[in-house]
Amino acid sequence: MKTTWRRLGRRDAINWIVISVVSSLSLIGGLVGTNLANTAHELLFFGVTVIAVATAVATLLLGRFLIRIMVKSSLRSLTTVVVFELAAVMRAFVLSQLLVEFHLIHTNEFFWRLYGSQANVFFPAIITSALVSMAREYSEKNQELADSLATLVSTKDELAERTAHRKDSLLRSVREQLNNGMALLTGNNLNNDAYQLKSLIDEVVRPISHRLGREFLTEDATTVSTFSVKIRWARIWAAALEENPIHPLWFTLWTAPVALQWFVIFAGQRFLAPYLSALAFFILWFAAARFLWNYLPTKLGLTARGVAYTLSTFAMAFTMNWFVQIVFRLGLNDAGFVIGEALWIGMITWTISLVVALRNTLRSTNEKLTTANEELKRRLIVENVSARHLEEGISRVLHGPVQDAIAASLKRIQAMPPGTQLGETEITAIRQPIEEALKKLDQKDPHQISAEQGIGDLAALWAGVVEIEVVWGDEVLNCLRNAATTSSIVIELVRESVSNAIRHGDAQHIWIEANLNDSRNDVVISVSNDGLQVSHNALPGIGTSLLTSMSLSWSRVNTEVGVTLTATIPLQANSFIS
Repeated sequence: MKTTWRRLGRRDAINWIVISVVSSLSLIGGLVGTNLANTAHELLFFGVTVIAVATAVATLLLGRFLIRIMVKSSLRSLTTVVVFELAAVMRAFVLSQLLVEFHLIHTNEFFWRLYGSQANVFFPAIITSALVSMAREYSEKNQELADSLATLVSTKDELAERTAHRKDSLLRSVREQLNNGMALLTGNNLNNDAYQLKSLIDEVVRPISHRLGREFLTEDATTVSTFSVKIRWARIWAAALEENPIHPLWFTLWTAPVALQWFVIFAGQRFLAPYLSALAFFILWFAAARFLWNYLPTKLGLTARGVAYTLSTFAMAFTMNWFVQIVFRLGLNDAGFVIGEALWIGMITWTISLVVALRNTLRSTNEKLTTANEELKRRLIVENVSARHLEEGISRVLHGPVQDAIAASLKRIQAMPPGTQLGETEITAIRQPIEEALKKLDQKDPHQISAEQGIGDLAALWAGVVEIEVVWGDEVLNCLRNAATTSSIVIELVRESVSNAIRHGDAQHIWIEANLNDSRNDVVISVSNDGLQVSHNALPGIGTSLLTSMSLSWSRVNTEVGVTLTATIPLQANSFIS
């Protein structure tokens, strides 16, 4: 109910669909009412109805373009309801006054005309406005999700290309610098050769290995694909008929007030029993129609289904007329009246069915887009971290095997007697370890450690400084053993959280807990500490950026004893959208 009330406060709550539905229903209601007037004045009666409907439409337009603009946003829902009721009152007042003025009725029947306006103006306007506002809300949300999905798809597609290009560029640059340095090894001057090797370590290997993995940034997509979320009415019509288009509760709530109106006219003070019976008849009819629809042959085309649906709604008026005539002896046997009522009910049922189908289609699209965004974001996080680890892997090879090989060759040269001349064989022997080490740049990183070991090492590192307790949930370790990248994210985020708690919060005790979420698609990490609370005015830093880029969502809240940080991390082993 709160959601519906909020939707009535949308800027476009009084929309052209509402105005069209109200106008059509009121005019059809005029056709029904024409059959109650003198047979010689049908055209005049209908003309009076048109004027009354035009007054209601003018009231709605005034509310849309003037009244609602002048009120605060918090009062717009109430204003919308007031405008709808004002339109119903104006229609009833104008219709009743003109009928008296043209001597089509003998007494002013404003109050029951007002009641009829509730069925033809107020209730249709409220229901249509709420449903259309809901559909538009979904459509706007779907557009945002589609734009987000397009950006994620574009980013994911570019990421692999950027990563491969960056890897090739890095390796080419490293090899070129190292090869250029080794080309200067002549063997004629040991001091010069030693200087060249030392320069390779100090000016090439160390700076590059130190920089890699620390300056990696996830770039935004440079292009955005176009996703269409436009809903075609032909598609909605098909969706309404392919599913079950009959909604007994909605149909009964909307049509029952009209039944009460006409029973008041025909039955007078004894209207209650016929009305309650007709209300029960409505519910049973639509409930039976909904049940029987499920047995409609699936081979029937959409046109045949549409005809069957229309006939079932039209038959409602004729069957109810027969029912009340037989049971209560009421004279609802005027053909024009029954046909008008059938048209009225048919329009209501089709309007509800189409708008509900529109809502369901948009909601289904919303769910699919939301799922796609979540799954693609999981994939993107993993690929971003994998790209980062690629650079860290290159950094480790440069800092380890390559630097060791160069240092070993440098030691050999420094151990040679001054003035030693090196031949081609000796120069090759000096270069060979370095070249063999460079080949490791093309190998996959074999030094992955488990999350359990990584966090265990972290606890051992801070032993004696702060007490760290770790709790692993059921099966989370088994999942992480098959997800190396996710394990590395867990280690890095925990390391960042622990470091912040100690350095900035003076924590003495830290509790770490890891569990799988309910869907078993993600790992939820919780790091709590007894340190100083975080200021609400704290500026985001590198750690905040790290949390945002490596997790699906995260939060940091102050507790009674300190601070708790919670982060949700995607499992690498998921089946992602490609």
